[in-house]
Amino acid sequence: MPNLHTQSDQATPTTAKIFMNGRSQAVRLPKSFAFAPNTPLILQKENDVLTITPVANLGQVPALFTKLGEHLPDEFVREEFVADKRGW
Repeated sequence: MPNLHTQSDQATPTTAKIFMNGRSQAVRLPKSFAFAPNTPLILQKENDVLTITPVANLGQVPALFTKLGEHLPDEFVREEFVADKRGW
């Protein structure tokens, strides 16, 4: 199984393990890299570099989704949604 190499604030290389959790790939972070439970995270991959950034507060989430939408390929962009009138 491949290893993931990370760097802390002190720029000391650290190794983390990649493993499967069900059908998803997961990374077991060393204790020194732990986030608080239920912390929302932003994952960004550029080339082969994966960046994990905690969201400072949930109030930022709508703006993050808007920003993500700017980078979606055209086939993922939804046409303007028009709600049908329903009789119930």
